[in-house]
Amino acid sequence: MQSHPCRLQSAARGRSPGRHGFRNARRYLRPGGRVAIIDLAGKGWFDGIFGHWTPAATIREEMEAAGYRLDAEPPLPRQSFLIFR
Repeated sequence: MQSHPCRLQSAARGRSPGRHGFRNARRYLRPGGRVAIIDLAGKGWFDGIFGHWTPAATIREEMEAAGYRLDAEPPLPRQSFLIFR
């Protein structure tokens, strides 16, 4: 399996790229490709200090609205880990 990490710049600036950004990113996936998103889950002290995290439900809603479906959600102790097709 090949992995090509990328970062949506608007997310790095604290704004969600929204469903249009995710929908547009789909054209760069190979057939059968997946998108993995790992973010803080708001459960640790670091998250509370900086307040920089997105609830997993919000990520799921945005990705589903952009045409992806949740494929897996491996458990992590203080992070959301969502994999979409």
